[in-house]
Amino acid sequence: MNVCQFINCIQMQRKIEFDRIENENRRKKETARDSSEREKREKERRKEREEEKKKDEKEREEYERMKNTDATEWNEKMSISEAEFNKMKEKQEKELSRVKEEQEKTMLKMMEDAEKEREMRSDRLRKEREKVAQEYEEYCSKWRNQMKEMLNLMQQRIWNQQVEQKWAKKLSGLRDVHLPVHRSFFNLRFDLEDLTKYNGADLSASKRSEIEVKVSLLLDQLKVEIQIMGNEVDEMKNMTLDQPEAKFLADIEESAESIGKASTSLFEKMEIVMKHLKSEYEKLLEVDDWRNCGNSFNDLEKKVDLIPTVSGLKMKYDQ
Repeated sequence: MNVCQFINCIQMQRKIEFDRIENENRRKKETARDSSEREKREKERRKEREEEKKKDEKEREEYERMKNTDATEWNEKMSISEAEFNKMKEKQEKELSRVKEEQEKTMLKMMEDAEKEREMRSDRLRKEREKVAQEYEEYCSKWRNQMKEMLNLMQQRIWNQQVEQKWAKKLSGLRDVHLPVHRSFFNLRFDLEDLTKYNGADLSASKRSEIEVKVSLLLDQLKVEIQIMGNEVDEMKNMTLDQPEAKFLADIEESAESIGKASTSLFEKMEIVMKHLKSEYEKLLEVDDWRNCGNSFNDLEKKVDLIPTVSGLKMKYDQ
């Protein structure tokens, strides 16, 4: 090995050693730097944990303080609310008591008014019945006198204008017997049509009572009509026995009998209406019930229209 080679070898070794030392120093520096950074990061983490711990403790303390404060405030509010609730409850109870008392007074007044109205209707019905009975007695008395006079004239074979006038008055009187029934039925017509249409919905007690009075009066008037027509039939039969040649008496008898039957039919239909009115649970009036009443009334009207006239009887029997 020559000197140059030796020198190069030495230099190379030095360089290698230098590089080794440099690398080692660099590693040490890096290790030291890494260690320092780790310590720094660890220190920062410890600091963060301590700060978080302090923050948690502070929040816990704040929570406990707020909880205690809220509990105190809640208790105070509950105490106030309970007092207000009791006060409100007492006020409501007083108001309910007042309303109940007013309702009882109103109900009592309504009952008293309804009783007064019922008494007034009963009194009116009583007066109407007395009037019907009086008119019936007057008619019967007048009718008996007329029949007695006409029978005497017929027995004496007297037939003149005076007799014709008496018979005309007699037959007109038979038609007049039906007038109260005619008026009462027409007064009831709209009430009964409403009952049929709405089936008694929202029918007040006073309205029900009013209709009952009208129906009751009509029934009384029908009784009178039935009784008078029955009496007329009996009298015509008796007169026919005394005056068999008076053929026209049979026409009057037949007419009175047909009116009596038609009146009886309407009476029976109106009794059904009264039954419905007095019932609290059944339907008030079916369409067929009202139709039957209307048909019976129309039939009765036709029978009354067929009561003979003197001119018609003369035309029939003078031929």
